[in-house]
Amino acid sequence: MAIITITGHDDIELLGTLSSAITVTCPATTFNGAYTLSSASAGADTLITSADVGDFNGLTSAAAVNKYIYVSAGTGMVGLHKITAIAVDTTGLTIQIDTPYNAANAITTIALAGSDVPIYSLTIPALRVNSVIEIQTLWENTGSTNSKQYIAKLGTDEFLNLANTTAANIAINRPVSIINENSLSAQVGRMPKGVATPLSGYFTAALPTGTTDTSVPSTLTLSAIMAVANEFVTLRSARVVAIW
Repeated sequence: MAIITITGHDDIELLGTLSSAITVTCPATTFNGAYTLSSASAGADTLITSADVGDFNGLTSAAAVNKYIYVSAGTGMVGLHKITAIAVDTTGLTIQIDTPYNAANAITTIALAGSDVPIYSLTIPALRVNSVIEIQTLWENTGSTNSKQYIAKLGTDEFLNLANTTAANIAINRPVSIINENSLSAQVGRMPKGVATPLSGYFTAALPTGTTDTSVPSTLTLSAIMAVANEFVTLRSARVVAIW
């Protein structure tokens, strides 16, 4: 990580960047398990099957293939997995993913519609009492009136939670700032977490605050929530800088 020293100013350090765009989607709430895993594509993929007749995945091949779903609990499977096939649109009981099959693996929980889907996380090193974390994010999403939320958290404290319900709004470039307020365990955001863009006048919503202990490393997470299945959110770019 490079540190740039500008005469008369604080040190600036690039902490991390998203290496490539990630697009996530989510199955319907009916696809709720129990899940069984089996081999697909001669073991190169894993087939996820939900147990009951009505456990429809709510996904279509056209919309879901090559997007990622998130497994939130299980053995050897927690994380993002790319969809490679949807056998039956909408009412199918299976999802095929690009993770090689392993009989020891198991899935307990998948992030379904309305659930938080982590896309990018970064360990933030211990900060100073007046350090600032600057995050530049670029998002895209399905053009619909269904809610798509973009979220940024330091630890468990939210500094961005922006819901898009306007069909014409399909992309946003949204900065997020997290400022230590002369304390290692008191932060404030530069903008209200539900505001889309900086305003030239006053904000009418409160600024977000946090109590994350930054005397030790903490975790920054960028995530999304899609209210309905078969829609998507893409994190196209993320760049995280610390001003010491």
